[in-house]
Amino acid sequence: IVTDYGRDPILTDVLNNYDIFLEIVANPDGFAYTHSNDRMWRKTRKPNPGSSCVGVDPNRNWEIGFGGPGASSNPCSQTYHGPSVHSESEVKAIVDFVKSHGNLKTFVSIHSYSQMLLYPHGYTSSPAQDQAEL
Repeated sequence: IVTDYGRDPILTDVLNNYDIFLEIVANPDGFAYTHSNDRMWRKTRKPNPGSSCVGVDPNRNWEIGFGGPGASSNPCSQTYHGPSVHSESEVKAIVDFVKSHGNLKTFVSIHSYSQMLLYPHGYTSSPAQDQAEL
């Protein structure tokens, strides 16, 4: 992006006319834990009331697909979706940020687990309606 600004007319136009926000790490406590304890950890680190198991999978705490295929209601599962939609502070902060910025054109979440690159609509095996654009 830095080297092509001013050279690539499409990139230059986008950067001149749109605000771009990047959140590099959405789960800082979980990320830190992967470097000190369990490299394949995917959940947050908040204790779950009534359970000895820790954390919620923030990728399954969103409203879309909540509690659907690939998610678990068991707090000990790696894919535990949490007690309710947007219950986790990490997810709620992103939701609040997006809502406060109003006229968004695009929101893309790309994440990794198990050394794979995953992108939206991973909760279903059906192609997304905008698959070609993704």
